[in-house]
Amino acid sequence: MTDTKGFISQSYHTLLLFVVTFFTVRVVKHWHRFPREVVEASALEIFKSRLDRTLSNLVQLKMSLLTAGGLG
Repeated sequence: MTDTKGFISQSYHTLLLFVVTFFTVRVVKHWHRFPREVVEASALEIFKSRLDRTLSNLVQLKMSLLTAGGLG
């Protein structure tokens, strides 16, 4: 990863830049879709529980629409 002088190789730097950018874009893209109560959670555990609740509700809604014939 680094040479003897402590510099990061160009290929590793490019890979790292890609991973960081790719992750950031993916997270931010979906972050803005979350309800305000999830995003503004004051602690990680609160965020996790609110996110879990929100995603569970979303799955239940989609399943009820599928069984009612509302989605194709």
